[in-house]
Amino acid sequence: MLPKLALLFLQVSPGLSFLSRADGHHFSSDIAETFLPANEIDDNIRVFPAPFHRVYNHRQTRFRITFNPSLCYGINHTVIIAFMHHFPDPTRTTKPLLNNSVMLTKKMRVPPGVIPLATTNFSYHLTTYMNGKNMSLSDINIPMMYGNIYIDASNQTQIIIRKFRPALYSNEIEGIDLTKITLKHPQPRYIGLFASNMKSCPTFISAVDSMFDVWLPTRNINVKGRQVPTPEKTTVLRDVILAFLFIVFYYYCLTSFVLPAYFHHMMSTTLAQERALQKSCETEEPTRQNNNINALQQQGIQGPSREKSY
Repeated sequence: MLPKLALLFLQVSPGLSFLSRADGHHFSSDIAETFLPANEIDDNIRVFPAPFHRVYNHRQTRFRITFNPSLCYGINHTVIIAFMHHFPDPTRTTKPLLNNSVMLTKKMRVPPGVIPLATTNFSYHLTTYMNGKNMSLSDINIPMMYGNIYIDASNQTQIIIRKFRPALYSNEIEGIDLTKITLKHPQPRYIGLFASNMKSCPTFISAVDSMFDVWLPTRNINVKGRQVPTPEKTTVLRDVILAFLFIVFYYYCLTSFVLPAYFHHMMSTTLAQERALQKSCETEEPTRQNNNINALQQQGIQGPSREKSY
């Protein structure tokens, strides 16, 4: 549905695809054109169910609402700019939409026929609601060639709805304040745009400044991301050189400190054991020989005495 609405708008109003002089008068900061369709409502101001509804945070901002009055010729057309403290289920009650809001309604229903020229003015009722009460009612004329409504919410306590038209005695344009809304404490948190007959008469936010609660692809995100550390640039040659130096250092420590200390300690212990064993053998050998001689002598003495006994 959204691509069809965008295509329909570009077909019927090609002159609005660029920023006009009215935009230069209204916007004081960065401006960007966009396409944010309104939430669709019926003739009884009930919001149609949808997967999601577009509601924006209330900020100090300025934006532009566009619709082509000639497409609304012969049908009912209502546009509501609502300022809400919260956004309950709008399909069940109309109270959130008419608490603090501005409503544009076609003054009368014209029977279907030939669409008038682009310079024809289209009459609308402009109604202002404050705390659910009808505060003002006026009539305005919106020409097809200047079918833009400008919202000035740069002061959060006062909302100005204006339009621009050609000046009477010059080629310039002049701004006309249609109505002003003074918001009381607590300030509303959300802004919502609602319109009827979106298929026949598309209504949408067509331009916003840099403070509007929507991100556009042409603008940077005001968020500082995490810095990813840059990995070291290692090379194979450096790894080979480091490995060679490590091997040389390892063998140097092994042959200069570890092995000499190890063999000196172990060899000294082995020599001491061999010498002690040799000394014990040298002392035990004469004693063994003497014992053998004594044994032989005793056997020689005892031998003849045994023969005489027989």
